[in-house]
Amino acid sequence: MSCRSATTAPEFPNPSGERIFGAVTRVDAARSRDRGGTGLGLAIARHIAHGHSGTLEAEEPAAGGARLILRPPIHDLGP
Repeated sequence: MSCRSATTAPEFPNPSGERIFGAVTRVDAARSRDRGGTGLGLAIARHIAHGHSGTLEAEEPAAGGARLILRPPIHDLGP
């Protein structure tokens, strides 16, 4: 099972790299803390996913932008 979210926003340079998951990484140089955004969102989201034995990855779709893929763990619930 996975949950996917995509954007075609051009401000994601190389979303398949690990850089976008670093704390205090702003992919849009025009953004500042004054206008919202601290650069922690994807770092926190990945930390939460890993804390629950899941993953959060990014890839670059052919149309550009970024696609984020959350894969929560699958547990056997038994009979």
